Amino acid sequence: MRSSTKIAALLALFALIQPIHGIVTMKVVLGGPNDSCAKYTKKGHEFLKITHGRIMQQTGGVIVGNMLCTPKTFDEAKLTYTMVCDGVSIPGMGYLFMLAVTARKQMLSGPIDYHYNEKMMGLVENKFLDAENLKNQQFDHEQHLFIKAVEIEGIRKSEYFLYEDCGSVKMRGLIADHGLYFMLGPDDKKNEPKNHLSRMYYEPYGINEHMVMN
Repeated sequence: MRSSTKIAALLALFALIQPIHGIVTMKVVLGGPNDSCAKYTKKGHEFLKITHGRIMQQTGGVIVGNMLCTPKTFDEAKLTYTMVCDGVSIPGMGYLFMLAVTARKQMLSGPIDYHYNEKMMGLVENKFLDAENLKNQQFDHEQHLFIKAVEIEGIRKSEYFLYEDCGSVKMRGLIADHGLYFMLGPDDKKNEPKNHLSRMYYEPYGINEHMVMN
């Protein structure tokens, strides 16, 4: 009975899935020279870029809503990406979101340890991971992106999320390398009072897939 009840609940959710009408946007604000992470981000935007984002809805670990967010503009003065999102969503349901980051130019990059999409990331085409190109690269603490804030509009209401800065011990708003980054909210049980980033292994491209973290 439990299995049939669970299946019925999932079918009811899938019946609610529908395309989003109107524009859904995700704005990502990077940290700048006046932020607490400034000494780590002087070259960040020069070497790293956000390729895309996703807004996902899930129940029981199964993706039931999924929107791909593609960068349309980058405001150099405000250090802000504006991405337009397209896909399916369940009205009124909460959501999770992630960002994908890749290299703009040659730097010291780690191996691919996540669900990789060459079309979006371009690391192989640009030979950024070739041993010959990596052998003389050194870690540079100034080559980080700091995800200062994310604003999402068009799903429920305008929602603004601030991320853990460099005044914290773990500094989990910083991104040092290519990869998939999942946005986690505060968790009082784990003594984590702020939104922060966590590595993500699997990027779901559609619905009826499972959430997989690193």
